[in-house]
Amino acid sequence: MKRLGIVGVLAGGLLLIGAASSLASRGAHAQSALSTQHTLRVEGVYRQRVVPDLASVSVGAQETAASAAQAELRTEDAVRAIVKAVEKLGIPASDIRTQVVNLAVIQGVSCTASCVRGYRGSTLLSVRVAPASNAGKVIDAAVAAGANQVEGLSFRVSDARKLQLAGYSGAMADARAQAQAIARDAGVTLGPVLSVDATGSTRVPVFHPFVTAAAAATSLPVGEQRLTTRLLVVYSLVP
Repeated sequence: MKRLGIVGVLAGGLLLIGAASSLASRGAHAQSALSTQHTLRVEGVYRQRVVPDLASVSVGAQETAASAAQAELRTEDAVRAIVKAVEKLGIPASDIRTQVVNLAVIQGVSCTASCVRGYRGSTLLSVRVAPASNAGKVIDAAVAAGANQVEGLSFRVSDARKLQLAGYSGAMADARAQAQAIARDAGVTLGPVLSVDATGSTRVPVFHPFVTAAAAATSLPVGEQRLTTRLLVVYSLVP
């Protein structure tokens, strides 16, 4: 009889422990559900006006001749003159690189496939210009030296990473200011950050104005670029 009593007490103790464990588990789930409900989602926005400090200019020469060798030689001479003129503006050789080299056959309109009237050689250079405001001067100097191809001009900033980090800091500050105001008006306490989503941010843009050799001018406005950083921030709220 005593042994049965001890077994009964043990069984009762196990039941109590099981019940307590179940209640604790339910309490944890309830607390977890409560914490997910007491959140505040805000979007922090930070805008920057950026003046590009670097430019990339694509200039080159295109020459024709009766033979392929002559076309290449004439093109090389023209490109050499362009490089010399650009370097006189203070552009280092390391900022001038060959972008495209091409040699094409010139055929008459009514000729057969074997009818060759000459050859056309072309070489395009990419020139890195700093400050960006000197881009027009580079184009003018290249055209004056014999460039008959101006294929592109783009403006950008040299330290895009710095602007990106500044945008994140500004967007976070804006998000926190909004969250604090909402929490204060709602009579609750703002808790820690639960998550941050930066997928809405925009990269530093590159501006490509349309420029032709005929329209090349010393004065080419650089203008401004706009960078918008958006952060979706979720805060916890303490009732």
